[in-house]
Amino acid sequence: MTPTCSPRSSGVGIFLFRGICFLFIPFAIDSIPGMAQDSLVHILSKEVVITATRSSTSRVDAPVATRVLTKEEMRPFSSLAELLSGTVGLDLRDYGANSGAKLLSIRGSTGEQVIVMINGVRLNNAATGVADLSLLSMSQVQRIEVTRGGASALYGSDGVGGVINIITTNEMGGRGLHVQTGGMWSTFEQRSGSIGASLNGDRQSVQVYYEKLLQPDSSYRVNSKEFGDGIRRVNTRTRSDHLSFLADRQWDHAGLQAFAQYTSRASDVPGTIFNNSSALARARQDDKTFIVSPALEIRPNRQLVLSIVPSYTYGNIKYEDPSQPLEENRRSTTAVHEFRSQIQSRIGDANSSMLTVGADVAEDHVSGTFLPTKSSGSAGFFALGQLRHRWNGNFVQVLNLYPSLRADGYSGRYIVSPRMGASVVNTGRSYLISLRASAGKNFRAPTLNERYWQGDGASGNPRIKAERSSSFDVGVLYTRSNWFADVTWFYIHTKDQIVWVPGAISPGVWSPSNLARTSSSGIELTLEHRGASVRTNLDFTYNKALDHSGEGHANRLRYAPLYKVKITNAYSVSRAIFMQETTYTSERWSDVANTVYLDRYWLTNLTAKVALPVAKGVVDLMAGVKNIFNSKYETISQYPGLAREYFVGFSFNYSP
Repeated sequence: MTPTCSPRSSGVGIFLFRGICFLFIPFAIDSIPGMAQDSLVHILSKEVVITATRSSTSRVDAPVATRVLTKEEMRPFSSLAELLSGTVGLDLRDYGANSGAKLLSIRGSTGEQVIVMINGVRLNNAATGVADLSLLSMSQVQRIEVTRGGASALYGSDGVGGVINIITTNEMGGRGLHVQTGGMWSTFEQRSGSIGASLNGDRQSVQVYYEKLLQPDSSYRVNSKEFGDGIRRVNTRTRSDHLSFLADRQWDHAGLQAFAQYTSRASDVPGTIFNNSSALARARQDDKTFIVSPALEIRPNRQLVLSIVPSYTYGNIKYEDPSQPLEENRRSTTAVHEFRSQIQSRIGDANSSMLTVGADVAEDHVSGTFLPTKSSGSAGFFALGQLRHRWNGNFVQVLNLYPSLRADGYSGRYIVSPRMGASVVNTGRSYLISLRASAGKNFRAPTLNERYWQGDGASGNPRIKAERSSSFDVGVLYTRSNWFADVTWFYIHTKDQIVWVPGAISPGVWSPSNLARTSSSGIELTLEHRGASVRTNLDFTYNKALDHSGEGHANRLRYAPLYKVKITNAYSVSRAIFMQETTYTSERWSDVANTVYLDRYWLTNLTAKVALPVAKGVVDLMAGVKNIFNSKYETISQYPGLAREYFVGFSFNYSP
């Protein structure tokens, strides 16, 4: 059993020593041969982000901390969960290999307090409130924007911790037909294959992509502190199919993009390590998701842009657990239909001042075994400004102000979310510095499960209120030549946070209630150096996430690490890249009373990749080792992580 005691000393000296050693490990992680010789001042000044302000804005002008993950940075990873888990400010809650749910936390938030989008379309399930990253594929993903901090003034409900926007574009190649195929195998018998094709013209493109993943039962090992090394998990069989479609057509003053995605995943659900030692752990879940979203953009001139984005999202969950004693509890289904429409108009451009106004409406329909057939509607209206002023001063060259205001209504209730952001930018010949600050109000509306659930021993609460929060952050971004630094201080205070407790409505029945009051405060730091062939990157997060609900002393929030460090390096030579990634996660409490903790752990992954030109295409060969030191670790209690894993893969891009 995990010992019931306080965490051991953090060992700052050992931590610093090991960190410095890894910083100078010879096969460091970089990615972009050729670009490494460019000045980061030039790169950052040209980098454009969308999520931070709902319009195209230079990253250095943005009022909130934003991280952009490019296609090159994604290549060593086999899943979005792996890619995002080590990003500064983010933490992954992993319920077991490929078949377990994977939820993101930003700055100590819950999974329901993080908005996950694809091309601006929400993926958070209206019933559960979360977006499970294990249901998402990396196919067609070209970049991911991670905006940390409150975002309800821009996106409404759930924008407490931050926003993840997964952006897909057609970049398989230039004009003509392009074909891409690939595959991957691992020592845990996981295997995947994909094939895609695109047809591109001067102003139009069409792309189709299909990916399949298979993992048989009892196919991976874990290292458990309670049961030893090499424990083979049971009930891990997974089969998923992912099909996506993207079409784009551009005219002089308009553009039309159509995006559709279908995912079907049938998987066994691995229980805790204790249940997995018995024959009862045979739960199974089938997920089906479908998204379709056409987007129309009208540009009558450079100063005016109108965009209209309707979308339809369908999610179906079938769950079966033969170990349940009652027949009526062994099987359940939940179906959610969401219709959403967004309209937005932007006046002005990023080089002067802009005003963005718009509205979005949503209609959710839910039905299921433990959910009565219900419909729920919501609407939001927003106005976002960017006021830009230029000076010729020695320090302040550009001042940006970002006032934002949004009003949301749901189920007869209304919430107003204001935010004010600002940034000050100074650019010299060899350096760039940007100071930013923002403060705002945020909220999370109750999910349909929290309002209407009707199950054995549990009941929803139709009168449950929305969670409310206030967020503040201040940061500085600095780059000189090929050095880059970004540091942010943040504070989030949340009241009326929803928790399920027994007896809130009926004796002995679990129901949601607005009982929790939490806070998160800390520092996020990113350091990076790019040389001609070597790149080194350090992400450091300190987050003191506290639960103030009890009387007297505040306890740490469950599963929220105090420290998290990620060191990535790459060394490129000729057509090969050698990569190393090391992540340190500190102890985390696994219970509300702070009596049981999960051990701190280090994870190190090594990857090598080589690109080989062939007749009319390029073959990328990749091989690597995950968890090379065979560390024992858990992100969720009794769900141990993978033991050492070897993998090989390839991709082939062909242009006939």
